[in-house]
Amino acid sequence: MTTTIVIIIIVAILAIWLVSIYNRLVKLRNNRENAFANIDVQLKQRADLIPAEKDGKLLVNVVNTAKYYVDVYGSGYGELPPVYDLTVAIRAEKAPASVTFQPDNTPADYTYDGEYLHVRIPKLDIHTIIVVE
Repeated sequence: MTTTIVIIIIVAILAIWLVSIYNRLVKLRNNRENAFANIDVQLKQRADLIPAEKDGKLLVNVVNTAKYYVDVYGSGYGELPPVYDLTVAIRAEKAPASVTFQPDNTPADYTYDGEYLHVRIPKLDIHTIIVVE
């Protein structure tokens, strides 16, 4: 009788433990899938974002898509005017170890508010990649 009760308790504890592990894995999967959906950029009409993941790093390709026009910066027809002071907000569960711009491998100016990583791009000519580690 006592061994039966002990076995039932052990099986119940094991079942609760397995359910909690499964729920944690589902939560992690959903957070990963939602991470790409939660990347946002100010002035969306001026830049497109292309998220990717490689070697455990989040890569966000930022592409200047401003229209061809003559503006105050002196660009003429057929030239892509640069975008100044662009901020990209990326949902992150923890503060990153480092944030850099590629291909020139310069450190990025960023802040982390506990939920979002805000990366400031001072000038976007054509393309840059934000690498979040």
